[in-house]
Amino acid sequence: KGSAQYDFLVSDMAAVDRSKTPWVIFSGHRPMYSSSQALHGPDSSTASYDLQDGPWWPEVEELLVKYQVDLCLWGHVHNAEQTCPLARGKCVAAAGPGGYDAPV
Repeated sequence: KGSAQYDFLVSDMAAVDRSKTPWVIFSGHRPMYSSSQALHGPDSSTASYDLQDGPWWPEVEELLVKYQVDLCLWGHVHNAEQTCPLARGKCVAAAGPGGYDAPV
């Protein structure tokens, strides 16, 4: 929070008109979540936040959920991985049919 990049994300996501842009897709280099131990060190056996680059991932995730981003595409890890909708490290489900759950 408080950086020009964060302020840009807030401004850009807040300006989306869902009647014209029904899907919001976010992309980044290093994945927010990964089951790869290479991201978490050899002693880790669980997927978690990748905080090696700083503690800003939870703040970015908060924006993704707030602005109901539909899909996140990440790079860096050289394999394919698909997850359930995730928020705060846990799989989540929509409260009802057609509801928003979290980015996939």
